[in-house]
Amino acid sequence: MSTVSSTIDNIWSIDVPQPGGDYTPCPAGNYPGRICGLFDIGHHPEEKTDEKTKAKSMVDTHKFALVFELAEKQANGKPFTMGLKLTWSMHEKSTFFKLVTGITGIKLQPNTTFNPCSILGTPVLVNVVQKPGKENKVHANV
Repeated sequence: MSTVSSTIDNIWSIDVPQPGGDYTPCPAGNYPGRICGLFDIGHHPEEKTDEKTKAKSMVDTHKFALVFELAEKQANGKPFTMGLKLTWSMHEKSTFFKLVTGITGIKLQPNTTFNPCSILGTPVLVNVVQKPGKENKVHANV
């Protein structure tokens, strides 16, 4: 039991950095990587605009996070990981539908089912962009 416990402790251990942080964002560019995680993050209120009437309303939207592990390494030798928050939708106009089509090369047909877990482990090319944040910080985004 102690061997399992110590292994789990090692996997889930997180170093606590000095105040001010030592975070370095991933440099901008295209990097080979793989899809390493898919997490249901629940329903969130989101403002939507009706295309016809332009009326705005709050809609309960199902979200999930897709996580990429890049071949690019941090200064400590660990790979950069990047997340992308998406709407749980396979509508042909959705970002996830377009992403899946680009990854698989297959345009899924209406009235079919797609299991997002099927793309876990898939090699991908990840485009990282940097955007300015508060207090002169830089944020890296997919």
